[in-house]
Amino acid sequence: MRAPVKVPAIPPAPTPVKPTWGLRRALTWNFKTIFLLSLAAGLAAGTASALLGYISMDYAVYSVGMVGLAALIAITGQAERVLLAIILLDVPFALDFNPLYDPFFASVGAITGYNISLTTLCLPVLYLIWLMKSASKANSAPALPLFPKSALWLPILWIVFNLLSILAAESPMMSVYSLFLLIQSLLLYIYLVANIKTSADLNYILFFLFLGITLESLLMIGLRIYGQSFSFAGFNARVDPDLRVGGTLGGPNTASTYLSMLLPLCSSYFLLVRQHKPILITLSLTGFVFGVVALFLTLSRGGWVSFAIAMFLFLFIILYFRRVSAKILLLGMFILALLLLFQDLITSRITGFDAGSAETRLYLMDIAFRMIRDHPILGVGLNNYALVMLSYYANYNRSVYLTVVHNDFVRVWAEIGPGGLLTFIAFHIYLIQRGWAAWRHKDVLFGAVALGLMVALIGHTAHMLVESFHGRVLMELYWLIAGIITAVSYQNRTHLDSSEAAP
Repeated sequence: MRAPVKVPAIPPAPTPVKPTWGLRRALTWNFKTIFLLSLAAGLAAGTASALLGYISMDYAVYSVGMVGLAALIAITGQAERVLLAIILLDVPFALDFNPLYDPFFASVGAITGYNISLTTLCLPVLYLIWLMKSASKANSAPALPLFPKSALWLPILWIVFNLLSILAAESPMMSVYSLFLLIQSLLLYIYLVANIKTSADLNYILFFLFLGITLESLLMIGLRIYGQSFSFAGFNARVDPDLRVGGTLGGPNTASTYLSMLLPLCSSYFLLVRQHKPILITLSLTGFVFGVVALFLTLSRGGWVSFAIAMFLFLFIILYFRRVSAKILLLGMFILALLLLFQDLITSRITGFDAGSAETRLYLMDIAFRMIRDHPILGVGLNNYALVMLSYYANYNRSVYLTVVHNDFVRVWAEIGPGGLLTFIAFHIYLIQRGWAAWRHKDVLFGAVALGLMVALIGHTAHMLVESFHGRVLMELYWLIAGIITAVSYQNRTHLDSSEAAP
């Protein structure tokens, strides 16, 4: 009998190694990492020592920062994610360069000059990487996903009305300044909608949003204690003589808007997302705790009201749907303790002398409606309100503080006409509706993010009735939130990749 032939055993297939990115990969100590870190440190130290003696501190810091950025991209191998992180942090920590800046028109609320920011520099590179990736995948789906038509045609219609208003503009160049920022914000919106595809993508964005609000809030608290504004390497940290804190966001009203729009997101993540990543839950909590304190220090009544409306709606919704936890009680006790701590400050701000601020808003509304009456179709032109306002102000028989009307809806109506106003309102309602639809979806992470941003937009609607928001920071923040809500809403209709990677 022939002996059986021994068949060599087939070795088991190696277990696939999940690719890592970001800080996790940077902390993988291999030869390449050590070499690149050493090279980056040497270049940074050499650059600093060589430049400090010849140019200003600001340019030296920029040079060292660029070397560090190049090293970070080389180490992580994730240029796209690094650039996106810079854009997200560029909202609170604005580092802008503004050619053709006009101090007078800027002081009365107009956008002047070409606002060049880190976002301006990073967006073209992001789009280039996106297009190169799409071109390299011959059999892949189109680069721009087929998300709901209203996610694109409403913003495009908004751009069209802005362009049409330039025909009536007294200064078309002023309109171009604003259009430059608007197109930049729209490009960021499209990129987010097309590239937030998984929970890992969303967590990455949340990490830097939570990190940004935490650091900005700590800076604002420190400014209040220090009591003086300061500048460093192009960053301007502001605290007014009456100790109203604006941080690096500009004025106190701008800072309060930033905080009141992201605080509901922090609380929603902290309370509703069950499978927490430790670093994200920590940052969402610190962002909320320090952010609420910083919001009180802005002394912005509009920001307080916006935050109160958003949090009331948020708590009502989660209690109605029985998403109750002990954390709600803890956050409620914390807010109550802050109200008791700042009760004198809040009372004096609400009931004290406001230097005619409320009365001035009524006069500014009267001027705005006169402008609407005289320019009923195309308005006075995008970003031309401040310019045209001068002729109305000259004929006004009252002493009115010279500034753009403190109502975003009325400003849009006066500048762009009724078509632009209706499109603006329609898109705002669309975002709220999309947020509600995503909140009701079974995916907890996407639903929690949608709910937090939806109530933030509702609260912001009340704030827009008493303030005007069209600067670079707040415009970019609004379209950033719009992009996240739209992406979350769309991805809730498809199969979600449940795999997540830590930032």
